[in-house]
Amino acid sequence: MVQATAWFFTFYHELLLACASGIILLGLDDLIVFFVWLVRVTPKAAVLMRMPVERPPIAIFVPAWDESSVIGRMLATLLDRMDYTKYIVFVGCYQNDSGTLSAVQEIAENDARVQLVSGNLDGPTTKAECLNRCWHALCEWEVQHEVQFAAVVLHDAEDVVHRDELNLFSAHLPYADMIQLPVVPFIDISMPWVSGHYADEFALTHGIDMPTRQILGSALPSAGVGCAISRPALARIASGRGGLPFDADSLTEDYELGLRLGELGCRTSFVREISAVTHDLIAVRAYFPSDLASAVRQKSRWILGIALFGWDRLGWHGSMVDRWMRLRDRRALLSAFLLLLSYISLFMSAGVIMFAGAASGTVPPLSPTLQMALGASGAMLAWRLLERAVVVFCGYGLKQALFSIPRALVANMIAMVAARRAFMAYLRYEVRHPVIWDKTSHVFPDDPAI
Repeated sequence: MVQATAWFFTFYHELLLACASGIILLGLDDLIVFFVWLVRVTPKAAVLMRMPVERPPIAIFVPAWDESSVIGRMLATLLDRMDYTKYIVFVGCYQNDSGTLSAVQEIAENDARVQLVSGNLDGPTTKAECLNRCWHALCEWEVQHEVQFAAVVLHDAEDVVHRDELNLFSAHLPYADMIQLPVVPFIDISMPWVSGHYADEFALTHGIDMPTRQILGSALPSAGVGCAISRPALARIASGRGGLPFDADSLTEDYELGLRLGELGCRTSFVREISAVTHDLIAVRAYFPSDLASAVRQKSRWILGIALFGWDRLGWHGSMVDRWMRLRDRRALLSAFLLLLSYISLFMSAGVIMFAGAASGTVPPLSPTLQMALGASGAMLAWRLLERAVVVFCGYGLKQALFSIPRALVANMIAMVAARRAFMAYLRYEVRHPVIWDKTSHVFPDDPAI
C-alpha cells in the first residue's frame, strides 16, 4: 500500500511538472508574439481609409450549398449597401439545391451584378470545386464583355459585407497580391457561451496574431472570407493546377491558398482600417455556430485541414519565421492534449488534498522546482486571460470582456473534443475517399446594420 501510494504521488508530481512546463512553453510562444505586436504593430493601428483614385472591376465569389435561408438576404444587403460600381457577384450553386437556386435566380434576374453559376453537378461537392466553377464563369464573362477583373474577393453566404470593403481592396491592390480583412463574429445573445468564444478567439487572432505575422514578413493564411486575391496571382496558381486555382482535395483551401501565394513570392497583407464614412472597422461580420455540436464539427474540420492535412500537404517550407508560424498553426492537437492532461492533474490535485489531508492531516509537499513551474504557468494563464479580455473589450465592450474569462473553459472543452474528432477522422482517412463539403447551418442577422 505504501509503495503504491509512493508511485501515485510520483506520477502526480511528474504530471503536474509536465503540464506546467507545456503551459510555460506555449505561453512563451504567445508572449513573444504579443511583445512583437506591442512594439511594432500598435503604433500603426487602424488609419482612415484611403480612397483609390481608380476603381478597377472586382469579382466576388460566393459558394453556396443549402443556403436558401440566408443567401437571398445576404445578396440583397450586399447590393444595397456596397459603395462601389464595378463589381460582379458570382454565386456557385448546385442543380439539386432548388431552394438556393431559386433565391439566387430571383435576384440575378433583376440585377445584372449577380451571376448564377450552377452547372450539371449535384451537391455537395467541395467548396473548392464550387469556387473553381465560379472561376471558369469569371473567365467566360471576361471574354464576353472584354473586361478583366483586377481581383477576386471571397465571401460566404452568411457574411455581412462592409460598404467600403471594395474601396479598401482597390486601394491596396497595387501593393499586395492578397489582402485579408479582419473577421468579427456576431455574438448570439441567446447562446453567448459557444458563439461568444468565436468572438474571443478572432479578437486575438485578427487583433494580434495576424498583424504580427505581417510585420515579421510571414506568409498570411486566408480566412476564406473578406479576402481579395489579385487576378494575376490567382491565374498564376491556376496555371500550375490545370486551370483550377482552388484545390478540391483540401478541407481548408482558403488557409492553404494564402500560404501557397507566399511560397510563390506573392505579397500578402492583413489590413485593419477604419471607414472614413461610417467610422467603424472595415471587416467581415457573421454569425458562427452557437450550439456545441456544430462548433465541434467546425473546429474539428479546421484542425483536420490545418494541423493534420496541412502538415502533409504544405510541409515546413519557407524562412524560420514561416516555419514558426506554421508550427503555431499546427499546435492545436498538442494544445488540446495538454489541456486534457492539465484538467486531469487538476482533478488529481483535488483528490490529493482531500484524501491525503483526511488520512494524515497534511498534504505531501511539492518540490521547489515544481512550485516554481506551477507559479510560472499560473502567471502565463492569468496573462493570457487578461490579454483575451483586453482585446475583446476593444471590440465588444466590458460585458463581453468579462464573459471572455469564464468562456475560456467553453473554448477549452470544444478544442479538446474537436481535436479528438479530427484525429480520429485523420486516422480513418483514405485518399480514395472524396472530401465533401462538411458545412454547418448559417444564420443571417435580421438587422445587418448591427
